[in-house]
Amino acid sequence: MRKKILFLVFFVVFFFGMIGLFFNTTAITKKNTNNTTQYIATVKNVFFLTNNQKTSVEINTNEYSTKLYISESLCTDSTLLAIKAIENGDTIYFRINNDVTEIFRNEISFCNIVSLETAEKTIISLSDYNSLMQKSTLPAKIIAFILASCLLFCIIKQSKTIRQLKINHSTFR
Repeated sequence: MRKKILFLVFFVVFFFGMIGLFFNTTAITKKNTNNTTQYIATVKNVFFLTNNQKTSVEINTNEYSTKLYISESLCTDSTLLAIKAIENGDTIYFRINNDVTEIFRNEISFCNIVSLETAEKTIISLSDYNSLMQKSTLPAKIIAFILASCLLFCIIKQSKTIRQLKINHSTFR
């Protein structure tokens, strides 16, 4: 009986974990001017990090020791081409999540950015970010939904089994 209850607790914990993952991946794709903050900086240098034909970008600025990171999910061909045109000394405008603004200034080694512009061009807009991240997080959402559904089924089945064991146990007394 204890094993059955332990399995039920395990199923419930992981069910809520999958629900949390589902909603977290949904929240990632809802960036706007209210939940992000814009900064201005001067480019010190730009690094392109390529791994298995996927590229991410790291931008160092004169104003901040924190490296600005653009994930491979955001690095489309046109984005990479526009970033390659950025030169040392250029002014950039970028946005980060509000939840990291407190620690952004020189307290973390790198920070994901959600938009990037120069004086001449918008390289990654908030709508670009939301769209690209929606595509990128879709597999995680699907897996989280499927696992949550399976775990819900297990919770219901395990609850019925425990209830039946309690009924059987009480009738034998």
